[in-house]
Amino acid sequence: MPTPIEEARKHFDRGRGEQALALLERTAKENPEDQAVRAEYFRLRALVIAQWLAQAETLRTAGQAEAAEARRRLAFEELFLYQASLAQRRRRRREGRPARALPPAGEMPSRWLRSPFMVRTSR
Repeated sequence: MPTPIEEARKHFDRGRGEQALALLERTAKENPEDQAVRAEYFRLRALVIAQWLAQAETLRTAGQAEAAEARRRLAFEELFLYQASLAQRRRRRREGRPARALPPAGEMPSRWLRSPFMVRTSR
């Protein structure tokens, strides 16, 4: 059974970019911790926007100014929503999660001591 990322790529390859984005968006909402899905969503979103802009330019050169402007508006609205969502995520991070407290000077956190790598205490 294909993964949601593989499904989305198939949709995109068949010219159904908006359907691919919808699938990835739904999957990301169901699994908010899945970073691979989020990364693929943003990657495909950038490609879809680039396609819309290319289509707008093709329409403009073909003399279809109104359709070209509609496609450009769609692309820029999507870019605006992307920027707004990034700003919202940054604000939530800034306000929501304080950094972890550092251990007292001279102490190493126990998780570092459990590391499979050799930890040097002196130079």
